Amino acid sequence: MLAKSHRVTEDGIDEVMQTNYIGPFILTSILLPLLKNSPVPSRVVNLTSFTHRCVSEIDVSEEALQGVKFGQHSVGGSYPLASTYEYTKFCLLVFSYELHRQLNISSGISVMYVPF
Repeated sequence: MLAKSHRVTEDGIDEVMQTNYIGPFILTSILLPLLKNSPVPSRVVNLTSFTHRCVSEIDVSEEALQGVKFGQHSVGGSYPLASTYEYTKFCLLVFSYELHRQLNISSGISVMYVPF
């Protein structure tokens, strides 16, 4: 999701961050026990973006990961549309890498990321 303006959820989290990263992270975390116990091989597929390559000066603070700081990073008071999107896709890519690393082959779960 790429927003036209800065909007926050009722939890105070940037809407783009919630949609592109936090939502898939939480859904995967909830479903992971079911996937591990599945009698058939399972997979997790995350749609990332080649734009993650544009991320620079990475801030991994809790505020940045919640998307709280995005409205403050703007130049001239405008919402940084592209950099917010890039950052969320970077977070999803790193999550996918780490999930793949943690799940060994015997778990029966494949983790794939699709750069779009």
